[in-house]
Amino acid sequence: MRALQPQVFIHPDPLRLEQELQTQIELLKPGFDRRVLIIAPSNRLVRRLRRQLASRFEGLLGVEVQTHFEVARFILDRANPGRVPEVLDRSMREVIMDHLLAKREGLSLAAYADRHLSVSSALASLMGELREAGIASRDLARFTGQPLLLELSQVYVDFEATLERLELDPNVPRSDRAGITGIAMEAAKGLPPYAGVLHFGAYDLVGMNLDLVEALPKETLQFYVPGANDAPAWDFAKSFIEQRLKAAPVELETP
Repeated sequence: MRALQPQVFIHPDPLRLEQELQTQIELLKPGFDRRVLIIAPSNRLVRRLRRQLASRFEGLLGVEVQTHFEVARFILDRANPGRVPEVLDRSMREVIMDHLLAKREGLSLAAYADRHLSVSSALASLMGELREAGIASRDLARFTGQPLLLELSQVYVDFEATLERLELDPNVPRSDRAGITGIAMEAAKGLPPYAGVLHFGAYDLVGMNLDLVEALPKETLQFYVPGANDAPAWDFAKSFIEQRLKAAPVELETP
């Protein structure tokens, strides 16, 4: 099957991007049997888009507007109602990290954490961010010439394994945001395709969020990105779009 070619629309004015979003939704003809999914990176933007679209598309008939994590939870609830894993809160992740470091008492990292109580919290947060960015323990293990990174990768392996076991708990499955999103990506394979998946905004469009967007079954994939081809800081974003998304950004005209 040929890979789906995404479209990327850019403009420095978010209002112009919203106008194009509405135009493209109309072209997709959403309805009961043609669902269009709009993904936005923040709850605030989701609320704004829902207000903007509700009056134009008959109360959002066939149009869903959600954050990345809302999409993940929606998929899991649809695939297995009532069995969506609970999100591990910060204190639970810190307890897990304390336990893992205690088991690795021979590591200098564990000894340092034993002398500084805040290290467990920092490591738990760091590993959560690494997982959300799509960086696995094997990626850190490649830095064989850096002992601290090698030790970190060993603790990270334990952290990943612990979360995998918690995800399989028959009574109350639990995981972090990255783990839940990963489970959702697998479950998404059984969903009927969306008529379109439209991602509005570029914030957090990396790691697990981008992987989720790409994993969703869909007939059309579009990204709406604030920016301009002649902007000084645009080179990096343009390179990312061309290399990672395999698309050429189209700059919208200003009416």
